[in-house]
Amino acid sequence: MTPGAPPACGNHRDTGDRGAALHRTFPAIDCVLRDAKSAHELAVEASSIWRSKDAGKEDKYIDRWFAEARKRVAGRVSGKFYITLPIRVPAGADPGHFAEALVETIRANHVAIVREGQQGKMLPFTVEGIDIWISLLPLNAAGSDIEYSRSMPDMKDFPTSVRKCLDEKAPKLKQYSAAGMETWIVIFNTMGTPMSPFEAVRIVKQECGPLHAHVSHIALVVGNPPDDALVLVVR
Repeated sequence: MTPGAPPACGNHRDTGDRGAALHRTFPAIDCVLRDAKSAHELAVEASSIWRSKDAGKEDKYIDRWFAEARKRVAGRVSGKFYITLPIRVPAGADPGHFAEALVETIRANHVAIVREGQQGKMLPFTVEGIDIWISLLPLNAAGSDIEYSRSMPDMKDFPTSVRKCLDEKAPKLKQYSAAGMETWIVIFNTMGTPMSPFEAVRIVKQECGPLHAHVSHIALVVGNPPDDALVLVVR
């Protein structure tokens, strides 16, 4: 572990005499990380946030839904296309039927999609009753695949979710901070493709207040660590 870098936190670890003493005295936290060479310690609280209470199940469903469509499209189109889906896929939409219609749409409009893509633009289509956007950037002209993102969701509940996370996690770290230990809140932003990670950072900064001032660092993690993740240090 490099001092000052955002930690990858798993289960609680005993960190030696000082860490053990802290754990006997202070409220339980997710973990304390200790660098064996420098003896530098980090007290870490980790959490996940969704845009709403039902968003997690919905996001996982769409991810599986699109993966099924992708299997049917890959190898049948000329280029790597980006598909912008609505935030919700209509109930009962069949990924196989969508895939077949998408292949036909891309083939029939390939010239126009390429032309707009050269200007960094995308085109709107309705495929199997689903309003989507399709783009093909010049650097993706080779290959044969599709990837997806989703339109911006209703964000009215997201700031409240962020504040609740900070309010729950920060008090657990206060005594560690008072003892001179570096403290971290690591937030796994499970929004994934529906939301820009930089918009999430803006909202986290907006929701930080005096009750969280003793927390040394707040990090926002997007993706699937350790294999694929973007770590943004909010402060």
